[in-house]
Amino acid sequence: MKKTIFLILVFILMIGISVNVYAADAAKLKAEADKTTIKAGEVLTIKLSLAEFDTQNTTPINSFTTKINYDSNIWEQVVQNDIKSSLLAIYNDNDNNHELTIASTNAITEGTEVATISFRAKSNIVSTMTTITFSGTTINGNVIANTPLDITIAAEEIPSTPAPTQEQPAQTTQTVATLEKIEIVKKPTKTVYKIGEKFSTNGMEIKAVYSDGTSKTVTDYTYSPIGELKETDSKITITYKEGLTAKSVEQKITVNETGDLPETGLENYTLAIIAVL
Repeated sequence: MKKTIFLILVFILMIGISVNVYAADAAKLKAEADKTTIKAGEVLTIKLSLAEFDTQNTTPINSFTTKINYDSNIWEQVVQNDIKSSLLAIYNDNDNNHELTIASTNAITEGTEVATISFRAKSNIVSTMTTITFSGTTINGNVIANTPLDITIAAEEIPSTPAPTQEQPAQTTQTVATLEKIEIVKKPTKTVYKIGEKFSTNGMEIKAVYSDGTSKTVTDYTYSPIGELKETDSKITITYKEGLTAKSVEQKITVNETGDLPETGLENYTLAIIAVL
């Protein structure tokens, strides 16, 4: 009798173990680069999606987190080009952590493309092979295998300039104006938000200023954070990029439970002065 009970317990334990492994191995992160060989200065685009190993897994996949590991001596900073509107994306770059978190209220099914991320190979690097790895990845809290991508970069050859001759006069060099800074010309209409609202650019006007003193209004800027605002968010960072040059400026915001400006105490003081007058 005791032996029978023991065998039953062992069988139940084995089922429990197999279910846990089964659930953890039910899905993986898939990273597809638009090219495997690029030249220095070119952009590499990687699409992230989820691929299921076992369609019989009944646990809905609704979140994943991954760290993006790359050589900052070779690549410019990571840029989120596209996050699907039905998903919540949080990109944490504090202390060069490069951690991307995706969450959804609906199940993320097999093959769902969740994000597009871009890298730019620096223009001054020599030919090399480098690996971009998505590591420490968890799906529904389960740790899965790393996803590495090997990319070959070829340094772009710069043609030599022939020495000027009598028949060929030396060419004059024309100075090209460079981007020096960006400014907020008009503040956004809304600067006070309720917790959970998203930043709105309505009414905001951004101006790019160049080294030759010229300027222009720009609209193809980016900003962060892009997701739902938290009470700890006190500023929005606006970034505008031309070529390899990027400039940023900050817009102060207030986030609280009511979406109203906090009282300073000066309101009653102003009323008292009006009453005396």
